[in-house]
Amino acid sequence: MKNPPGFKHHLNILIERNIALLLNSSGTILFLLLPAFTGWLISLAFHESDKPTYFILTFSVIFIGCMNTSCEIVRERTILERERMFSLSLTAYVLSKTLVMAVISIIQIVILLFVVTRSLHLSGNIILLFIFLFITCIAGNGLGLVISTFAKSSKSAVVSIPFLIIPQIIFSELVLGSQKKYSETIQSFTLSKWCYQALENISKKGADLDWSILGASFAILLVSSLVFLMISVMKLRIDEY
Repeated sequence: MKNPPGFKHHLNILIERNIALLLNSSGTILFLLLPAFTGWLISLAFHESDKPTYFILTFSVIFIGCMNTSCEIVRERTILERERMFSLSLTAYVLSKTLVMAVISIIQIVILLFVVTRSLHLSGNIILLFIFLFITCIAGNGLGLVISTFAKSSKSAVVSIPFLIIPQIIFSELVLGSQKKYSETIQSFTLSKWCYQALENISKKGADLDWSILGASFAILLVSSLVFLMISVMKLRIDEY
């Protein structure tokens, strides 16, 4: 008697399926047009790179990341429930979504930076800017997957995104400045704080990079991505009971 397919087998099949779905979907073009359109708007709005520029870049990649994945699970609920009867690994399922969208995110950040830098000089190391925009987009993808596991429909998933993005704008350092302590506490739980903090450090002219800030920001964004992945898997498991 043959052993049932394992995690790696499930993961490979799911990655292949997700890639095939993306290649055959008209929505993939929108995934690529969104960063191009966003970059064009940033180029129109700003004449030089300063704090507001990096602030907008931060929220752009969080929003793009959420939009990438917010409907990925909810629209496949029926298929997922059927495949679970054949012992499909939920971890492999969620991880396959994460890995495929990570590749899409790389392309999106390249497009975004290409469009922005065509007319706007971004201060600092472009590679570091790419790394932090990318890891923030990955965290946004993770947040989108969490939304997708809780949503009852694709429409409700998309409508939920502003409820998670707007607080990150309101409780951001650039908007708040020096405010009440509880505001700073809330801010520390937002993705925007850690991305913006890193971008601001990278962009400082004539100043040495503070690698402790960059390291902490990267670590927190990476851990956030993993936490979102685990929450998504746990929610799918809970839904089975």
